[in-house]
Amino acid sequence: MVQLKRKALVLDQPKSFLVAFTACLLTMFLILGFWFQLKAFQGFSLLFCLQVLVFFVSYKTSKKILTFDYSFLEIIVLVKNLHQKIKLLLISAILGAAILSFGQLI
Repeated sequence: MVQLKRKALVLDQPKSFLVAFTACLLTMFLILGFWFQLKAFQGFSLLFCLQVLVFFVSYKTSKKILTFDYSFLEIIVLVKNLHQKIKLLLISAILGAAILSFGQLI
């Protein structure tokens, strides 16, 4: 709970700067990777997109835990659901990377 409170305190302050910086990096990686066809930036952009999604999903879950008064078992269920969402994002990223790599072989 202490880590969640610290995380929420830090992330509540510079929201616009954080969103602008993340959007700038993501756009730069996507343009360099898929417009200029640089393989390294294609990989970076896929990894970065996944990390941004995981970050926002975990932030949303931590805000939900802090705002409502959940019991210990409900918090465990929320964290398990978060882990399931992260696993699904990972599987979709691996599948997307496999499709992109096989698409270039054809």
